[in-house]
Amino acid sequence: MKKSSIYGILSIVLIVGMFFTGCASKNNASQLNTNVSNLPIHQMHASFVYDTDNIREAVGICDYVFVAKVVSCDGTEYRNVITTEDEKGNPKEVGSPYTNYTIQVLENIKGELITDKPIPMISAY
Repeated sequence: MKKSSIYGILSIVLIVGMFFTGCASKNNASQLNTNVSNLPIHQMHASFVYDTDNIREAVGICDYVFVAKVVSCDGTEYRNVITTEDEKGNPKEVGSPYTNYTIQVLENIKGELITDKPIPMISAY
């Protein structure tokens, strides 16, 4: 009797679960109104620990300040990649671009970087 009660309860839970799953609405991209002019606009504001208009404060907060020349641009890689949908509902990968350079330090102004050979540098946007 105990086994039949457990099977009965599991059957009811399964049937109720299938009912609610079958009644759920599909989120079909072709049925959505994607008028861009109706989308909300959220402004972003940056906050810095120093006055970005004051070059002395900018130099003071940095570890290295130097004059260099770019020897080569070695390509761009994307980090923190996520998959999203484009306007047609197709999957699209987006991420933060990081450009890889090789630079030659010509003069150290603050800090001591090597000046006798090129060094790699990554620039984040």
